[in-house]
Amino acid sequence: MRLISAPAAQAKGKLGEGTKETAAAFPQVRKPALYNIHDGTERDGTAYRAELTAFIDSPTCAPEPVLTGELELPETWWKSLHTDLETIAATPTERVAVRRQWIDRALPQHAGVPAPAEID
Repeated sequence: MRLISAPAAQAKGKLGEGTKETAAAFPQVRKPALYNIHDGTERDGTAYRAELTAFIDSPTCAPEPVLTGELELPETWWKSLHTDLETIAATPTERVAVRRQWIDRALPQHAGVPAPAEID
Protein backbone atom coordinates (compact mmCIF):
# COMPACT_ATOMS: atom_id res chain seq x y z
CA MET A 1 0.00 0.00 0.00
CA ARG A 2 1.16 3.50 -0.83
CA LEU A 3 -0.30 6.46 1.04
CA ILE A 4 0.28 10.04 -0.11
CA SER A 5 -1.11 13.35 1.08
CA ALA A 6 -1.20 17.04 0.24
CA PRO A 7 -3.23 20.09 1.21
CA ALA A 8 -6.60 19.64 -0.51
CA ALA A 9 -6.27 22.96 -2.37
CA GLN A 10 -3.04 21.71 -3.99
CA ALA A 11 -3.96 18.05 -4.41
CA LYS A 12 -5.86 18.17 -7.70
CA GLY A 13 -3.75 16.30 -10.24
CA LYS A 14 -0.84 15.96 -7.82
CA LEU A 15 -1.89 13.03 -5.67
CA GLY A 16 -0.29 10.38 -7.75
CA GLU A 17 -2.23 9.88 -10.94
CA GLY A 18 0.96 8.20 -12.15
CA THR A 19 0.22 4.75 -10.73
CA LYS A 20 -3.27 4.70 -12.22
CA GLU A 21 -2.13 6.09 -15.59
CA THR A 22 0.81 3.69 -15.72
CA ALA A 23 -1.41 0.68 -15.03
CA ALA A 24 -3.63 1.68 -17.97
CA ALA A 25 -0.88 2.78 -20.37
CA PHE A 26 1.50 -0.14 -19.88
CA PRO A 27 -0.42 -3.36 -19.23
CA GLN A 28 2.40 -5.42 -20.78
CA VAL A 29 5.21 -3.88 -18.69
CA ARG A 30 6.21 -5.88 -15.62
CA LYS A 31 5.12 -4.03 -12.49
CA PRO A 32 2.94 -4.67 -9.43
CA ALA A 33 -0.74 -4.91 -10.35
CA LEU A 34 -2.88 -1.99 -9.17
CA TYR A 35 -5.86 -3.36 -7.25
CA ASN A 36 -7.59 -0.27 -5.92
CA ILE A 37 -7.34 3.46 -5.23
CA HIS A 38 -9.14 5.32 -2.45
CA ASP A 39 -9.21 9.12 -2.17
CA GLY A 40 -10.33 11.08 0.86
CA THR A 41 -10.16 14.48 2.51
CA GLU A 42 -9.90 15.12 6.24
CA ARG A 43 -11.56 17.96 8.15
CA ASP A 44 -8.20 19.69 8.49
CA GLY A 45 -8.08 20.11 4.69
CA THR A 46 -5.58 17.34 3.96
CA ALA A 47 -6.31 15.19 0.92
CA TYR A 48 -5.15 11.57 0.90
CA ARG A 49 -4.77 8.86 -1.69
CA ALA A 50 -4.21 5.21 -0.82
CA GLU A 51 -3.11 2.84 -3.59
CA LEU A 52 -3.21 -0.90 -3.10
CA THR A 53 -0.88 -2.85 -5.37
CA ALA A 54 0.24 -6.46 -5.53
CA PHE A 55 2.89 -7.59 -3.06
CA ILE A 56 6.19 -8.53 -4.68
CA ASP A 57 7.87 -11.40 -2.89
CA SER A 58 10.98 -11.60 -5.07
CA PRO A 59 14.22 -10.35 -3.51
CA THR A 60 15.46 -6.82 -4.11
CA CYS A 61 18.34 -6.20 -6.50
CA ALA A 62 20.41 -4.63 -3.73
CA PRO A 63 19.97 -4.33 0.04
CA GLU A 64 20.59 -0.56 0.06
CA PRO A 65 19.28 2.25 -2.20
CA VAL A 66 22.82 3.22 -3.28
CA LEU A 67 24.68 0.56 -5.24
CA THR A 68 28.15 -0.19 -3.94
CA GLY A 69 29.04 -2.92 -6.43
CA GLU A 70 28.01 -4.74 -9.57
CA LEU A 71 24.56 -6.27 -9.63
CA GLU A 72 24.53 -10.00 -10.21
CA LEU A 73 21.30 -10.45 -12.14
CA PRO A 74 20.47 -13.05 -14.77
CA GLU A 75 20.50 -12.05 -18.43
CA THR A 76 16.73 -12.64 -18.56
CA TRP A 77 16.26 -9.85 -15.96
CA TRP A 78 18.24 -7.38 -18.09
CA LYS A 79 16.40 -8.44 -21.25
CA SER A 80 13.03 -7.90 -19.54
CA LEU A 81 14.13 -4.47 -18.30
CA HIS A 82 15.33 -3.52 -21.78
CA THR A 83 12.03 -4.62 -23.34
CA ASP A 84 9.99 -2.72 -20.74
CA LEU A 85 12.05 0.46 -21.22
CA GLU A 86 11.65 0.25 -25.00
CA THR A 87 7.88 -0.07 -24.55
CA ILE A 88 7.76 2.92 -22.22
CA ALA A 89 9.97 5.07 -24.47
CA ALA A 90 7.78 4.33 -27.51
CA THR A 91 4.55 5.36 -25.76
CA PRO A 92 3.42 8.94 -26.46
CA THR A 93 2.37 11.00 -23.45
CA GLU A 94 1.11 14.45 -22.55
CA ARG A 95 2.74 14.28 -19.14
CA VAL A 96 5.17 17.06 -18.20
CA ALA A 97 7.99 16.02 -15.89
CA VAL A 98 9.06 19.53 -14.87
CA ARG A 99 6.92 22.58 -15.48
CA ARG A 100 8.42 25.82 -16.74
CA GLN A 101 7.02 27.71 -13.72
CA TRP A 102 8.95 25.45 -11.36
CA ILE A 103 12.20 25.92 -13.29
CA ASP A 104 11.75 29.72 -13.34
CA ARG A 105 11.25 29.72 -9.56
CA ALA A 106 13.60 26.95 -8.41
CA LEU A 107 16.80 27.73 -10.30
CA PRO A 108 17.17 31.27 -8.93
CA GLN A 109 16.00 30.18 -5.48
CA HIS A 110 18.22 27.11 -5.08
CA ALA A 111 21.09 27.60 -7.52
CA GLY A 112 21.31 31.38 -7.51
CA VAL A 113 21.20 31.58 -11.30
CA PRO A 114 18.45 32.71 -13.67
CA ALA A 115 16.51 30.06 -15.54
CA PRO A 116 17.58 29.66 -19.18
CA ALA A 117 15.24 31.09 -21.82
CA GLU A 118 14.98 27.73 -23.59
CA ILE A 119 15.32 24.19 -22.36
CA ASP A 120 15.59 21.20 -24.68
